[in-house]
Amino acid sequence: RRSSAYSNSSGGGSLAGSHISDSALPNTTKRAWYLPDQLVEHQVTGVISLCCTIYALFVPDLYWIATGSTQADYAVFTLTFVVFVLLFFDVLLKSLGQSNYMPFYFGLDLVALVSF
Repeated sequence: RRSSAYSNSSGGGSLAGSHISDSALPNTTKRAWYLPDQLVEHQVTGVISLCCTIYALFVPDLYWIATGSTQADYAVFTLTFVVFVLLFFDVLLKSLGQSNYMPFYFGLDLVALVSF
């Protein structure tokens, strides 16, 4: 008779009743949203999010203070829209991938996104 780590006392092939702990299973079986979690915690994503946040805080206001003309309005509006979309996807990925993100940090980011 063959012994299998995945067989239980009834001889079936399920994990129910087996002696395998959750720590022996791969990370992807523990979390349904593994890819958003990887994206959110990646260093490049953090840098992009930081740059977008700094842009959102300062650039539109400084643009309106520094220029009275409307020559670059289209470029600033387009860049502001791109930053808005990037920040929206950042909020979406964080809400899917981080378990401690909801509801407090999600609420703060949502208010900031709506006010942007």
